[in-house]
Amino acid sequence: MTIKQIRKFLKQSDKLLILAIGSELRNDDAVGMYIADELIKQNFDKKKFSIIKGATAPENFTGEIKKYKPTDMLIIDAADTGKKPGEIDIIDVSSVVGASFSTHMMPINVFLDYLFKDFDCRTLIVGIQPRTLEFGTDISKDIKKTADELVLLIKEEIENGK
Repeated sequence: MTIKQIRKFLKQSDKLLILAIGSELRNDDAVGMYIADELIKQNFDKKKFSIIKGATAPENFTGEIKKYKPTDMLIIDAADTGKKPGEIDIIDVSSVVGASFSTHMMPINVFLDYLFKDFDCRTLIVGIQPRTLEFGTDISKDIKKTADELVLLIKEEIENGK
């Protein structure tokens, strides 16, 4: 069901921003950044598609996001959802109230509330269950496999729909 939700979200998007969150120093927490790097290699229309590598402080990019004014935002990060490593889940923003999202600075709901005071934007948060968040620079094989599948899905939808 989750892949269908992501596909439907992408099909319905008009001006899409992908916000990748994660620490490249904490193994599987880098999954969002890895996905962003793979998508940046593509030659997508910058007027309809943008990628921001928010790293561990996506709030530092609020000006850039507001300037782009996306109609749709896909946020990708490692998230402990209690599933098997590599499994994807859709994260409900209201479920992270008052707690930092993953290993990052600001609670995601506070970040989004601040952003959307100036414009409306559909948002989908995709969490990928990490195997480990220990310090290191290697993404686990099962996490990388999921990331590659997600890159392919996004690439297909962008190329087919835009």
